[in-house]
Amino acid sequence: MEYTTSSINDVLLQDLDVISDDRGQLTVIEIQKTFKILLSRVFFIQTDGLTTRGGHAHRLCNQIFICNSGSVNVLCSDSKEITNYYLQDSTFALFVPKGIWVELEFQSPALITVLCDQPYMEAEYIRDVESFNLEKSI
Repeated sequence: MEYTTSSINDVLLQDLDVISDDRGQLTVIEIQKTFKILLSRVFFIQTDGLTTRGGHAHRLCNQIFICNSGSVNVLCSDSKEITNYYLQDSTFALFVPKGIWVELEFQSPALITVLCDQPYMEAEYIRDVESFNLEKSI
């Protein structure tokens, strides 16, 4: 899929498998089976409270967001439509394909894990929303 063809309908909020017993909870994510991607990079975002992160889109990289603690509002846009996803626990994963603008809005301390299918390459980022909207309209 070309990044310019990604739409908000390609964003997927996925319930993860949870196994619970008297010892606690085990959450399982099978990346290849569930999301059909191979992992290349993992990073963590930890905030102390009110802040915004992201503010970009990717030309090549698909991402999966998991909220480990706290909560985050994830704003996703395909230049035509905007959808918000509220993540507050690790039983859900948000798949965001390449070609979707993402902003992360934190209201309180939080820790999120981001799984990526590409290594870091600055050249594949689109960091200006007007450029993003223009590229998506071509």
